[in-house]
Amino acid sequence: AKQSKAKQSMPSSRCNCEVSKREIILAILILVAYLAPSELWHNDILAGLRLSNDRGNDDNSDAMQKHIHENEDTRGWKPPMPQTTLLGLYKNPREIVHVIHTRFMQHQPHLDSLGMARVELFKTFTLPSILKQSASSEDFLWIVWMEPELDAKVKQAFLQLVKPIPNCIVLGSNAKMPFIRADFYDELLESRIYSGNADLLQDYHEASLSRIVLHTELDADDAIFYDFVRSIQRDAAKTLKHSNYKYDFRLWCAKKRLEWNYYDPRFDVVVQTNWTTAVGYIQSYESKKECPPGGYTKGFGVVTDTTDLPSLGRYVVHTKTPTCDFTAHKCIDRIYGGASEYAVLRARTPTAHGMTDVMPKQKKTNKNNADGDSDEQDEKELAKQQEQQQQDYWTKFHKHFGVNQTQVVQCREVLEKDMVNIILQNLEGQCKDGFSCKHSTKDHLKELKKEYKQGDKQSEEENQQPKSSQAAGGDADADDDNDRSHDWNDAIVNEEEDSSVLDSQNDNDKNNEEDEEGNNEENGDEGGGDTKIDNGGAVNPYMEEEEGVDPDNE
Repeated sequence: AKQSKAKQSMPSSRCNCEVSKREIILAILILVAYLAPSELWHNDILAGLRLSNDRGNDDNSDAMQKHIHENEDTRGWKPPMPQTTLLGLYKNPREIVHVIHTRFMQHQPHLDSLGMARVELFKTFTLPSILKQSASSEDFLWIVWMEPELDAKVKQAFLQLVKPIPNCIVLGSNAKMPFIRADFYDELLESRIYSGNADLLQDYHEASLSRIVLHTELDADDAIFYDFVRSIQRDAAKTLKHSNYKYDFRLWCAKKRLEWNYYDPRFDVVVQTNWTTAVGYIQSYESKKECPPGGYTKGFGVVTDTTDLPSLGRYVVHTKTPTCDFTAHKCIDRIYGGASEYAVLRARTPTAHGMTDVMPKQKKTNKNNADGDSDEQDEKELAKQQEQQQQDYWTKFHKHFGVNQTQVVQCREVLEKDMVNIILQNLEGQCKDGFSCKHSTKDHLKELKKEYKQGDKQSEEENQQPKSSQAAGGDADADDDNDRSHDWNDAIVNEEEDSSVLDSQNDNDKNNEEDEEGNNEENGDEGGGDTKIDNGGAVNPYMEEEEGVDPDNE
């Protein structure tokens, strides 16, 4: 009886077999899901549920993609092998695609005096530093983004400078230096290429699809030290190329930089024509946190996109990105200029979109006694130290950046001859697309214009005085100076008309000023960690005591 009841209670053998199969299959699926790297399914499903609660946000898709990429980065990824390009023009021994981007006169087509001044600065600072690079011209591509409707004279002068450079391509486009992997470059091949090889651009675009990419931004009046390209590529090959993070990136910023000031801050006048003041004045800066303009480089992994990098400007990117001293992935590294210490050289002139540290500053004196009288001996010693410091800086200019002091003086002379027109056109070119829009810049430019007009009036009055004691040669020199003065005065518009036009511009831009500063941060006054360096060992009375103000980007 017990046996019969047991048989009745037991299910059939066929039913037992089917249930066992289902259980086995289910157990296998659960095990596979549990052992999946980073619990990818579970995390992504939860992330999708969280993001789906706010469908009105346009950034949800990017956030979802970024979250997926972060999970995949922990899985131990190996980069694919680089693919051979169709034309075979791309050549780099480290298999790195390095593109240097420079913008020239974008959105400013008819400002000929300003354009010619910037051509002189480009010829004096930027071009020599590129030609001095220790890396071969085959190791990087230089793309210049030029205003398509630029004045013919300015355009021709610029193209003559870069035409002999085999790895330089000048594109007639107002695009804001797009990523080399973007489909936008396919369209560029059919657009305006003013100089350079279109096939080389196509080959670099193709090579970037299976290689690490370095994206360097260089202004048209800045310079990089002679080993800049090779140093960054060597660092990228050690880090990004062998990274096991699928969507890895790395940022490079200059640790120290030199800045050439058009006006010597030791003199509070703008008309500085003798040799002592005509060479300008050099100052050094150190950036401890922020990424200053000039040589700012973004490094992308093989499949990394622009959306994987922090969507922040140079001056605040450090708030969301750790330094490479504490982590090996997705970090900010500092560029050191080798033996010179300084990786970047910047020119601060009246042609800039921002005028921070451009205006001459009145000389300050040290007061060391109770009565407030300056110590003359200390002043002389300090002046001697600064003069030696300036000589050391000029040596670094030539040795590490390829910039010649004589050429700098000649460049300054060219700008001085047409400075009034340059200032007026810089005022006209303010608040264009992609550039900063500040009342302070306009005020500084109007102040400069006023100073030059006063200098012209004084020069004209002196030339009109009787000079019977001068020889014929002296009279000829005076006539030359007079002609120069009249040329400047012809370029000056009526003061009242200027003021009304500029005030109208200020009224139109006033409401948008704060937004423009935020949206165009890379060209504005940000920063907060830059420190002026005084190698003389004493407090510099000619430098303002204000720290943490980083100059605008041209």
